[in-house]
Amino acid sequence: MEPIPKSELYAANKTIRLTLMAFEHVLGGNGIKSLLHHSGQDWLINNYPPDNGNKEFNFSDVSMIYRALEDIYGYKGAKGLSLRAGRLAFASGLPDYKKFAGVTEIAIRAVPISVRISVMAKAVARVYNTTSDQQSSAKDNDNTIIYTSHLCPVC
Repeated sequence: MEPIPKSELYAANKTIRLTLMAFEHVLGGNGIKSLLHHSGQDWLINNYPPDNGNKEFNFSDVSMIYRALEDIYGYKGAKGLSLRAGRLAFASGLPDYKKFAGVTEIAIRAVPISVRISVMAKAVARVYNTTSDQQSSAKDNDNTIIYTSHLCPVC
């Protein structure tokens, strides 16, 4: 696989650690090793980034992992695995990222689901904007919520 040139954009170590741990859970121990090897990220095998908020994980390395996932499992397989891993990573990281999100569990439960979804989409954008070089926005538009990732480490 041809490497993607390094960028000057970085994701938080903690976010990538959560992502890799979720992929390990979904793919199994040998599956994550195979994914990391295929992506040219052998240095991550049994050596995930530290559990801190430092922006040190290059976007190009993230892109390589997701490109390898699609190479190995195909578009539909990669999409399904990414969704499963993403849900797991989100649930695992939620307690640590609440302070960045600016929402409390009690407050969010007190509002209707339509408001909850909007608040959470904006909170996710705020977390990414605060903890990484990924720039995202979320806005309400009639009966829809438009979430945009302006700088995406996967893309």
